[in-house]
Parts: sequence; C-alpha cells; structure tokens
Amino acid sequence: MIGLVFGGRSVWENIVVGSVIGRPPVWMAWPPVGGVLRSEQRPPPETGAKTIWFVDRGVEGDVRLTGRRLDGPEVAVFPLYERDRTFEKDGGGDYSRDWDRTELVLVPPHVYEHRTEVYIPTTGCWQFTARTETETVEIVLYLYPEE
Repeated sequence: MIGLVFGGRSVWENIVVGSVIGRPPVWMAWPPVGGVLRSEQRPPPETGAKTIWFVDRGVEGDVRLTGRRLDGPEVAVFPLYERDRTFEKDGGGDYSRDWDRTELVLVPPHVYEHRTEVYIPTTGCWQFTARTETETVEIVLYLYPEE
C-alpha cells in the first residue's frame, strides 16, 4: 500500500490507498474502486466507478479535472462528486448524477480526499488533466479491453 508522505510527515492523517498516480499537488487513486465503467451506451444511474483524488493541503483554490482519450475522440464524464453544492437524492433515493459533466471542479478546502465517479466510455490511451492556479498535472494511462 502507498501512503502520501512529504517532508517526513503525512499530508493526510490515517489515509492509505492501494496505489495512486500523479505528482504534486494532485494524485488519482487507480484503479478506481469498483472498476472502470466502459460501455457503448450510457450506463444506468446506479452505476459508477468511484475515484478518489488527493490534493495537497497547500492548494487554496479550485482544481479543474478533465479526461480525454488520446487515441480517439471520446471524453471522460464525471457524473458524481460527493462535495457538490447540488448533491441531492433523487426520487429513487439515489444521488443524482450529471451525465453531461466533462469537467469537474474540486472545491476547497483540500484537507481530505475528494470522492468522485468517472465514466470512461472506451478502452484506449487516456489522459486526465488536473489544473490548479499554479500547476498542471497530466496523468496518462492505458485502459485495456476486458478479457
């Protein structure tokens, strides 16, 4: 297991994840909890691959996330972010999701992890970009077809 440590002390108290990818000041837990959503059609609302983003405490402003396929035209969708100001349950008792959100804004404070969902529509080479006021972190990964 990998914990995030800077200067000999942990950035977050009692947070341990299996693996993260990225570099300061933004990391992504990979693979997502529950697997990656891949489908030719939009999945039903009850599905989602939980992804955890870690942002260094020193980042004071918003963090903007996008995802796109480098070897094709598709973009990632971020249907759910647990710290949305509009985070509400729908009539069925589940949290509503925004299937049109191709950019996600992580809002401060960045003292804990940000739990989100990501929908990746196809296999291929994917790039996730995290932009702060002063840094841009690009995370590139290859998503293989299921066997």
